[in-house]
Amino acid sequence: MDFVLLTAIYSAIEILGVLTAFHNVMRTRTPPGAVAWCFALVLFPIVSLPFYWIFGRNKFAGYVVSRQQGDLEIQQQVALGLERFAKDLEGMLNADFENSREMETGELSRKPFLFQLACQVSRLMAPIQ
Repeated sequence: MDFVLLTAIYSAIEILGVLTAFHNVMRTRTPPGAVAWCFALVLFPIVSLPFYWIFGRNKFAGYVVSRQQGDLEIQQQVALGLERFAKDLEGMLNADFENSREMETGELSRKPFLFQLACQVSRLMAPIQ
């Protein structure tokens, strides 16, 4: 009788392990995780069932919500940073423009070659005024 009772208990645990493996296949986030849990649940149900019920159930919905909130916070910080950068850049360009002056006649010829080349290219690229 003890043997029959133990066999019935083990069979019930094995069936529960197989049913939990089916649940796992349908609800797990990643394929490798699903395969690993399925092997464990079918081959070692006595050990793996309690671990799956504690650690392996799908908490994906909470993960998605928290990830979206984190992404939103990052996007807001990036937008603020871009606004600050645009204001700082505008201030720098205005300060440079206020401190700029026209070159005197012949001054360009006394500058290094790369500076002369950059001035010529910038004249070509500047809009016609």
